[in-house]
Amino acid sequence: FGYYLKAFDESKLRTVYYAFVIAAILVACIGLTRFLTGNVERAQSFTSGYSTFSSYLVSVIGFALILFRAIKVKQQRLLLAAGIVLMLSGIVTSLGRTNIVIAILIFIIGIIAIKIKVRYAVVLLLLAIGISWFSFQLNVKEINQRIETPVQLSDRDILLETAKELFMKFENPIIGYGPRTFHDVFANREQLSDKGVGSWHNDFIQIYFESGFLGLAAFFVIIFFPLIKALKCLKGCRLSEDRKYILIGAVLGIVGLVLSALTAGFVNSPVLSILFAFFIATISVIVYPVNNS
Repeated sequence: FGYYLKAFDESKLRTVYYAFVIAAILVACIGLTRFLTGNVERAQSFTSGYSTFSSYLVSVIGFALILFRAIKVKQQRLLLAAGIVLMLSGIVTSLGRTNIVIAILIFIIGIIAIKIKVRYAVVLLLLAIGISWFSFQLNVKEINQRIETPVQLSDRDILLETAKELFMKFENPIIGYGPRTFHDVFANREQLSDKGVGSWHNDFIQIYFESGFLGLAAFFVIIFFPLIKALKCLKGCRLSEDRKYILIGAVLGIVGLVLSALTAGFVNSPVLSILFAFFIATISVIVYPVNNS
């Protein structure tokens, strides 16, 4: 990604990121349409499940908010605002509780970062709530089940409890059990409602058990090194307005992916791992030319 992005001038770079956000809005529309028509019980795209769909939108919504500030044409701002509402609605109707909380957090950070007036932010949230409420009137099965059994243990609770038990054994803590060993070390499969579960649904736990503390340390470096570089550049580099907003968007995107990794994971997802690489390339393109100049 970085090689091609570095070849673009300011105008073309802006176009790439507008197209990036538009693609996410289209994905949100697909997920909402499938949910509204009753084809799925939780909003999702054609090529991925609700978890990847939700995490994808969570990681892009901050980027969309930041680009909102860079747009000067009123009509384009209105269209992007509508797209942000659709993305929020897609996240809500995917019914991923953690991702909904993360999306709200990123939304608030984005609003503060670009200094949008509170009343406009409230309008966006109310519209998203309205669309989500309308959607749930047409597709009630999953939401009714959540209301009827709010404290029912999910497979994720069982995964976390088993991970805790395995961690306390402290076997192979340095290099882990090796890649794709979930089925070999997970001891409570009979308790799962979904027998097809094949991972820990948490990237940090997954990497620890597969690669140990060494792998986990490397994972932290991959995540936090570009974030630290980006934050330092935002404080100390002279950037054009467009590049500054794009850099903030990339930071929010990585933050969204990392937070969603606590309950879903992006390392083993082809879509989300490519998205992560795209955000890192974006940071590299903006930070290092400045540092080298």
